[in-house]
Amino acid sequence: MLSIISSFGPFVRQYIIVIIADLSLFTSGLGLAWTSPMLVKLADETNPVYETPITGTEASLIVSLAIVGSVTSNLLAAYLVDKLGRKKSILLSSIPRICCYLTHYLATAAWMNYVARILGGFSDGISYSIVPMYASEIASKEIRGALGTLFQIFSAFGILLMMTVGPFMDYYTLNMLCLVLCVVTVVPILFIPDSPYFLHKHGNKNEAIEVLKFLRPSESEVKEEILEYEMEEEVTDMTIKELCKTANLPILKVIAITVGIGVGSQITGFNALALFLQTILASTNSSVSPEIASVIIGVIQLVGSFFTASIIDRFGRKPILSTSIIGVTIGMVS
Repeated sequence: MLSIISSFGPFVRQYIIVIIADLSLFTSGLGLAWTSPMLVKLADETNPVYETPITGTEASLIVSLAIVGSVTSNLLAAYLVDKLGRKKSILLSSIPRICCYLTHYLATAAWMNYVARILGGFSDGISYSIVPMYASEIASKEIRGALGTLFQIFSAFGILLMMTVGPFMDYYTLNMLCLVLCVVTVVPILFIPDSPYFLHKHGNKNEAIEVLKFLRPSESEVKEEILEYEMEEEVTDMTIKELCKTANLPILKVIAITVGIGVGSQITGFNALALFLQTILASTNSSVSPEIASVIIGVIQLVGSFFTASIIDRFGRKPILSTSIIGVTIGMVS
């Protein structure tokens, strides 16, 4: 596969490799939107998937247990990414995701969906932590912003696909489709290189140079990046305990900003709306059917992701974040 990719220019090679890695987030997007059409099917009293429809409490558990799995794997991802590397960690994340959809397919009761959602959330936590990191280390500075936001496009595409086909397919066919997509999308990841930064950090300096030569447009850029790696190795890693004790204001400011953005992205309420989307739309008694409305929302999200990727290197991160928050606020008020 690398021989085929090598026929393109260096920037195109970077796009292809990052897109292949982002395929794991396409399947994550399927999982994020899975509950939107599936809760309606599982709660259907006229044509229940199991012997009896799920209750409201069971529906809430199916939704929320994925978050439990995600939080757990976020902590594990910090360990895996430096022990196994970016590529192997992405591959590892595919295993619980495949098991997730297999369990959904074989499920005969709500508790089996609990297990499946924990597995899916566990996989998503690793993927969303590591794939953007891998993309930033593959990318040249000129296109780092665009490549760093591609993962959101693939996630949005997965969400859109689920919202588009989910309402119109039966429970078992849809889960089999997701299972097949998870298996198919993991195969190309086997053939992409690991992060040159990780390779260099773990002593594989010659391999790191070869990967950089494959990715970068010039020899001088390769040498400059290797020099940056060597300078970073001279910096002593700080433990969490030392970090908490430090009075270094710049470091504390960075932590506050990072935590603030992370908390802010969660308390907007987007996840709650996305996970219960079709159920919420059905309760509004709108003239537009919930199935069509969910597709429209999925399309809007996908377009927004493409738009962000195209302008992020021109306008910067902060203005886009601020605009997004204003848009979310207006949406919530309405």
